[in-house]
Amino acid sequence: MLGSRRNSACPALRRQRISWLVGWSPGGGYDTYSRLMEAPLERALEAEVVIENMPGAAGILAARRLSAARPDGRTLGILNGVGMMLAPYSSSRFAPQLETDFTVLGRIVANDPALVTGPELGVTSFEEFVARGRQQPLVFGATGPTTSNVLLEVALARMAGIQIELVLGFPGSQELFNSLLRGDLDATVVSEESIRTMAGLTPLLRFSSAHGSSAARDEEIPELLGEDGMIARHPELFVSAERAAADAEALSSLLSIGRLVAAPPGLPAELHRCLEAATWACLRDEGLRVSVARARRSLDPAPAHEVLAHVRASRHAVAPFADIVKRAVERANR
Repeated sequence: MLGSRRNSACPALRRQRISWLVGWSPGGGYDTYSRLMEAPLERALEAEVVIENMPGAAGILAARRLSAARPDGRTLGILNGVGMMLAPYSSSRFAPQLETDFTVLGRIVANDPALVTGPELGVTSFEEFVARGRQQPLVFGATGPTTSNVLLEVALARMAGIQIELVLGFPGSQELFNSLLRGDLDATVVSEESIRTMAGLTPLLRFSSAHGSSAARDEEIPELLGEDGMIARHPELFVSAERAAADAEALSSLLSIGRLVAAPPGLPAELHRCLEAATWACLRDEGLRVSVARARRSLDPAPAHEVLAHVRASRHAVAPFADIVKRAVERANR
């Protein structure tokens, strides 16, 4: 669908074909946001946007291709901001780095992850989950090492003193959900919005508070932080409630980086400016807001300069988890 306005935000891209890279399989959250943004971004750029799914290595394969693409505006994509923050600390040394290997154009939405389990485990509350995890190892699934899934899973294990085993390499959330339903996995961490697309799963814990204009949330899912959060109400579920609170605050800061729109590094200045403007126009588009709400998703846009300032301020939040993430990933890859 090509736009019809005479003055394109990016004249060099008018009527051009733009590849939009998605590092996960069709049907998941990153793919859904990409397809919802397709039409408004085409209008903003007066160009044709073609979505390309490149699942593999938790989005890193697509991220590498995006980072290495020509800086001509004809290759854009969606990134897991937390995953890219983790990349330098993971065992995936080939992973590009967020601040140096991309041009961030804006944030679509902050992460709103939840711990979820399937029917085979037979637990219906976080209290039961912790008790089970202290008795026996629980099998967690994730798409790959540089994801918020892995970060939150290993951080939760440290906070609650539970035993976990990681299984990595799932192409996307739908595959994770199917494994939960079959009983191949005991638990995973995914966005609360994604959980709504699959019946039969039980959300047990939310890791962050609402950000911006979030879609309707299930208020019955207990939160980790806050006066009514699990740490405050049930400190006995954590090895150290004080340390758990500090970890949870650091995680919340990281999660607000969210899902990002990005281009390759080295864009010419004029092209950089117009791509940022077009991205912001897309994210503020009324039609996008309506379609996102209909899809029971959230929209929490932020301009690039705000995202990058938050990334710089959050660098320190990654370090406390770097070693435990790396050790967990190394065990999973043996």
